Amino acid sequence: MDAKVEEFCNISQGTQRVQEYATRFTHTMRYAPDESNTEKKKMYFFKKGLSTRLKVALSGHTCYTLREIVNKALEMERDRLEADAQYKEKKRRSESSSRGPAPQRPRAHVPPPSRARAAQGAAPAPSRGGGTHTANYHRPTQSRPAQSTNTWKATAPTSTSSVPFACFNCGQPGHKAVHCPAKTAPPPAPSSTRQAPAQGTLRKPAVGATRGRLTHLTA
Repeated sequence: MDAKVEEFCNISQGTQRVQEYATRFTHTMRYAPDESNTEKKKMYFFKKGLSTRLKVALSGHTCYTLREIVNKALEMERDRLEADAQYKEKKRRSESSSRGPAPQRPRAHVPPPSRARAAQGAAPAPSRGGGTHTANYHRPTQSRPAQSTNTWKATAPTSTSSVPFACFNCGQPGHKAVHCPAKTAPPPAPSSTRQAPAQGTLRKPAVGATRGRLTHLTA
């Protein structure tokens, strides 16, 4: 029993909040009836156990009951916590503004490729044979002409002034097989009987008769 009385007489707030300290004070007060039988004794021991900061703040206020001093201590504690929070926030902003923004590392400037390099677009690269060849990386794609499907058809020869063409039918130059006279004109039909010479045609006299006639005229 004496230990509980001594605990009540030496009670202190410590790191507790005012509300927690007031609850523990009321609970311990039941074991010390002689030391807490009046409001003056209660306020004395309660104020004695408060933190130094609250104790100094309550020295300028007059309270008549334990409830009054507890409420006043709660109000002062709330104001103190708000003031501390504002002070910390103000200090944090002041430090951040004094430091300034963090310096950024300058980025390396890479110049764009010149048009002369883009036009060349080639770099000598070693070949397997030991020499160098130029690899064009910007060579435009060339489209190949479409090949004709009729590859089997031979191209007709064209007539030129230097190489005359010949007929495939008779082999003579100067005309084609379509216009070949040997192909269009039918050959003459062979006759079984020899035709008589037409009237008015003269036969060539024999050599001997002519001579005799000439001899007769000169005689």
